[in-house]
Amino acid sequence: MLQLIRLELRKTAMGWYVNTALLVNLVIALFMGVGGYVIHSKGLILSISFEEVFSAIGAAVRALFTIIASVLISKLVLEEYKNRTITIMFAYPICRRTLLAVKLFMICGITFVAIVLSTIVAITAFCGINAYFDFIPISFTASNLMVLGFSVITFALTATGTSFIALLFGMRKHSVADTMSSSILVAASMNTFFMEKSVITQVGIPMFLAVIGIGCAAVVFRNVETVDVA
Repeated sequence: MLQLIRLELRKTAMGWYVNTALLVNLVIALFMGVGGYVIHSKGLILSISFEEVFSAIGAAVRALFTIIASVLISKLVLEEYKNRTITIMFAYPICRRTLLAVKLFMICGITFVAIVLSTIVAITAFCGINAYFDFIPISFTASNLMVLGFSVITFALTATGTSFIALLFGMRKHSVADTMSSSILVAASMNTFFMEKSVITQVGIPMFLAVIGIGCAAVVFRNVETVDVA
């Protein structure tokens, strides 16, 4: 398994992903900085809590990286089918499911780590901006940090699972366009309910979408032995 992962990493240039992740974090930080300056210069008072800001930032990060995950799916899976380069991998004495499992594991790991790190970076950036402009009172305790950390990891896991919904749509015709468009719709549906007060809505919807995403990946994994290369 590790040898196959190393082979995939050598075969697929990941510099674009790192650059995209850095750009996303920079854009989020700039957006918060400019917004903070405008709010401060106009003397506006924010009537929101840190928890609401945390939810909004987390939702934005997860939506963006769900879309970026579709690009990763396209590069690691769909383009290889479309360009028939996957046939080289199928020539090895390894079953197709093992090869697909390696690719899905990479997509899952990269997306999860990117969401967690980007959420931490975005929250840290907001805390720095808030310390300068003093929008809302923020106080951290050990218990609060544990809850926030658990929330970041949990929602990163659900967003990672949800990103596989696009895989099923893309594998139907090995279409990058279908993968991208479906991921955008999924990201939009993820963020529809993030400001709701109901715990069932805030937690239940992401978990439900994650289950659907895992189910989509399972369907693709089950059928990979019988799917012909386009």
